[in-house]
Amino acid sequence: QGLSVLSHSCAIGGYVTFALSVRFWMTANETDPRRQAQVRRALYHPAARLASAPLFYVPSVLRRGPMIVPTAQKA
Repeated sequence: QGLSVLSHSCAIGGYVTFALSVRFWMTANETDPRRQAQVRRALYHPAARLASAPLFYVPSVLRRGPMIVPTAQKA
């Protein structure tokens, strides 16, 4: 009748949620627009994401993170 959960994962949202939080924080604290652009450019650079990947890997393995994505199928 319903869905049966097969697995849970939180490997998707850790870095993106962190980057958005930094953007919201800069906007709320009225950070200089030029500084905001510099930080955004650094945050969205692939090297920054790759360098920070280990920080978000452990919570993902422990299934602790900002977004948990279940994989389910019809029961």
